[in-house]
Amino acid sequence: MKSKRDQLTAQRLHDLLIYDLNTGLFWWRFPRRKVKMDCPAGSIQSGRRQIGIDGRVYRASRLAFLYMHGEWPLYTVDHIDSNPMNDTWENLRLATHQENCRNKASYNKLKVKGVYRRRNGYEACLTINGEYRYLGLFSTPEEASAAYISAAQKLYGDFFRS
Repeated sequence: MKSKRDQLTAQRLHDLLIYDLNTGLFWWRFPRRKVKMDCPAGSIQSGRRQIGIDGRVYRASRLAFLYMHGEWPLYTVDHIDSNPMNDTWENLRLATHQENCRNKASYNKLKVKGVYRRRNGYEACLTINGEYRYLGLFSTPEEASAAYISAAQKLYGDFFRS
């Protein structure tokens, strides 16, 4: 296994691949074994494009950052539209883990972000800087959702997603 010191460099990446910032796809500069030149580099794994280089597999979004900035991202590379297949440059931004989580869709049973069913109503809550914030108990999921959206827009800014 390679150490961090042996990690892919921006120069090596530029030597091997071309990044199309409008489509978000990488293309091999030269023919490779078992790879068609008219197909984008990499493969889709777990809903993301990943590219194998020198025995290691990298997420295309992280490679895009290395390609464009010449250094590895210090934080998570967030997809603004929450689509991990959209690696266009305008759709990528650096985010802390917390910011990235704010930009995710809802996964609760109600399919309403920040709203949970309780015995006597619907609770609205959110987390900011690791701290749980109770927003109130409401009689309908719509009222609870409106409270969550109002608070989240103010607190999460550009990373807000309902």
